[in-house]
Amino acid sequence: MSNPFVDDFHLTIFNSFIMILCFPIFFIRFVFFSITLITLLFHYSLFNINNDMIKKYSRLLIYIVGFQVNIHNFEPNNLSQIIISNHSLLFDSFLLSAYISNSCYIASSWIKNIPIISKIHLLSGGFYVDRKRKNNLTQIIKNKLDSVEYSNKHLIIYAEGTITNNNSLINFRSSAFTFKKPISPVFIKYNYNNFGISNNIFLCLYRIFILPNKKVDIYFNNLYNPTFEELNNAEYYKNNFRILYAKNNNLSLFDNNFNDAKIY
Repeated sequence: MSNPFVDDFHLTIFNSFIMILCFPIFFIRFVFFSITLITLLFHYSLFNINNDMIKKYSRLLIYIVGFQVNIHNFEPNNLSQIIISNHSLLFDSFLLSAYISNSCYIASSWIKNIPIISKIHLLSGGFYVDRKRKNNLTQIIKNKLDSVEYSNKHLIIYAEGTITNNNSLINFRSSAFTFKKPISPVFIKYNYNNFGISNNIFLCLYRIFILPNKKVDIYFNNLYNPTFEELNNAEYYKNNFRILYAKNNNLSLFDNNFNDAKIY
């Protein structure tokens, strides 16, 4: 039985030849992309960059990669402190940072080992958590949300916990639903399915940089206000939210968990 979360792309002789021909496109975009990232870090070290500047840099990075972005139902003043989004591509964080002011992310501790990206994550006010320490995870995030530093920030959470495809949802993790707060649902839809999923990160990035006509739609769904029962039962809150999220965005529901679909 095929796994719906695994990329069906294979390096045949034909598409290998096409990828070799497209290497100049990859090289040019990759060089400009890297220069922009390094400039962002250099800018921060000199001027203590603010959130507006991160938005501008994020939009520039999106432009360099070649994404055409369409925004739907975006009302900045109606966003809650917690935002839940699907996670289909390594560039999702840049996309959301380009449009959502004062946004930050939770990232697994292993992200610290990725040069430049780890620094940019911290620049936006993001923080790292060790997902293996489940007992402390919820309290760590709650302390951040209740702090003065994060009172005006929008914490973006990828509730599935990993990169999956554009067509389905695996089970959500429960931590985001234990804080007893309204949630703003965001759905990112790419015009290529599965092109962000690969067991080889370099191959994934290569394809993203060379693919033509890359379009992405970002849908801001209505704010989800939990009921009294949901506020007092995180699992109930999570399941109801997930079902409505799937319905609103035409997604299939799978009972797979994080380990079943884990790619990175």
